[in-house]
Amino acid sequence: MLREGRMELTRLSLQNPWWSGAGALSEDPHLERFQAAPVKLVHECESAVHLDAEGIYVLRGPRQIGKSTLLKRMVKSRVEAGVAPTDIMYLALDIADIRTHVDLADAIRLFVELRSRSARRYVFLDEVTHCREWALGLKAAFDLGSLRRCLVICTGSHNLDLRKGSEKLPGRRGSVEAESDLEMGPFSFHAIAAVRDPEVTAARASTWKPSDVYDAARENTVRYRHAAESFTTFLLGGGMPRAVGEVFRHDRFSRDTGAAHVAAVVGDLLRAGKKESFVRDLVRGVVELHGGPADWHGLAERVSIGSKTTVSDYVEAMKACYLLVVLPQPATLGARVGAPRKGRKLHFRDPFLRHIFTG
Repeated sequence: MLREGRMELTRLSLQNPWWSGAGALSEDPHLERFQAAPVKLVHECESAVHLDAEGIYVLRGPRQIGKSTLLKRMVKSRVEAGVAPTDIMYLALDIADIRTHVDLADAIRLFVELRSRSARRYVFLDEVTHCREWALGLKAAFDLGSLRRCLVICTGSHNLDLRKGSEKLPGRRGSVEAESDLEMGPFSFHAIAAVRDPEVTAARASTWKPSDVYDAARENTVRYRHAAESFTTFLLGGGMPRAVGEVFRHDRFSRDTGAAHVAAVVGDLLRAGKKESFVRDLVRGVVELHGGPADWHGLAERVSIGSKTTVSDYVEAMKACYLLVVLPQPATLGARVGAPRKGRKLHFRDPFLRHIFTG
């Protein structure tokens, strides 16, 4: 058992080179890419994380949005704030190939035993949904006392898996329980515009009335001197950091970036048990609708899947992977309740995703 423990600890230390010295952070690939990026986007969800709290945060968002980079930046900020490097563990579950909740609980236990007298620890778990029962691993670690005096941040790209896992942690989220579910979605147009006009405070509509929205938009065209350039960037690169950086630098995104994002989304859907041929058919159907309303039965006939139940299941999975948004028609004009029997509108979640999946 001791030999197995040493082997496991070696696997942990490979992802935490700062345990042997804080200087190793300067060579971290995530941090190097962030420093070299022409545009450094900081997501608004970052300010919602209280690093001085104890508990379990769950941060969800699409792949390639910068979740891993955010965790590494938090590691760096904690070290710079005086936290001992050995009190911080980063663990990418897909790289470590941790597939069972027992392995996850053991990894946390080994980390805690490494510094058993620490007053405070940080545990950053990246891509937790690689472990199907990740929540049970955290539950076991909590119940065994391994998460005492710990702040835990878990990230993942599949919304449904994260929500189901979070439901298994009642009463174990610590002092952050009320605000522990965070989303790191594609960056908004406001975030892109703020890159070129960082000192501007945006005018916001007081209500959703068309006249109020129009007045705020007109005011912002005056405040933002580079609004047109920023909007062109957003229409090409959307809110995905890698694509936005390339558009800022070259006025276009690369074929490699597009392929990486397609592979990431399709990979998540395949891991969720979906067929790639059905995904492609549904994407084609969404493109052909041009934003028009559709019901699941009509969409099933359009894409030759044959079953409205299957279409509904696939659409939900594509929503969970941040590819699509579904907008129901209101029951009555101005109502906030959707009409269940009326057609829905399907849109891509982000302009960049529309470009690459249309292609």
